[in-house]
Amino acid sequence: MASSFIDFKSKGFWIKDNILNLTLGFLYSKMLECDLPPWAIDFRNLIKENAAGHFYGFVDLQLDDFLTSDERRLFFIILLDKTTQDLNKAGPGLHSTELYKRVNDCLDLKGIIIEVDRLTKVIYYLNKLVKGEILTTESDPIDYFF
Repeated sequence: MASSFIDFKSKGFWIKDNILNLTLGFLYSKMLECDLPPWAIDFRNLIKENAAGHFYGFVDLQLDDFLTSDERRLFFIILLDKTTQDLNKAGPGLHSTELYKRVNDCLDLKGIIIEVDRLTKVIYYLNKLVKGEILTTESDPIDYFF
């Protein structure tokens, strides 16, 4: 199973691509609901491409390229928070929600069991990364699990 190192300012975390792809699908779905500035439209397109699962072993969110200002980082943090709220509202009944149906249209999730807690943990790590709270580098030992 492939993994990718998701980084921002040379710090980051390793994550298995399958759970990352699912999480990105939910982020993409949330971005479809937002009025986006031009830079964020490009970012949304990149998230969709990565969510589709075509880049096993080298998913790259290009956070350094897109989150170049405090305003952009805040936008992303708010997006992460809103996505987490939606996932938590859905809870165990996620498969019957409109949110799930929108993501299914993008990723074809038929037969995939999604654990909301795992998705929200990925979002939590992305949030900490963008805030500068994750200090691990690509070569550090992995002492976390998704």
